[in-house]
Amino acid sequence: LMIPFTPHLAYETLELVNCENVDVWPKIKKDLKEEISFAVQINGKTREIIKINKGITEKEVNKIIEKNLKVQKYIQNKQMVLKSMW
Repeated sequence: LMIPFTPHLAYETLELVNCENVDVWPKIKKDLKEEISFAVQINGKTREIIKINKGITEKEVNKIIEKNLKVQKYIQNKQMVLKSMW
């Protein structure tokens, strides 16, 4: 992507990483994962990593987290304040 804007720097960088064919655009991978790993943090510490589907809503993620046994001991009798990145 740098070649149109800074060709000299781009070609030198590609040469350093031993790129053989610099005039071909990268291929897009069609086989993306449908399931992702999601880190559950409580008080800034990662308490659990869960697997969730890609198209799931935030409310569904919260329900899965609340049902998780490892997380339940940290959120028991406490008010949850949810901060999401999406």
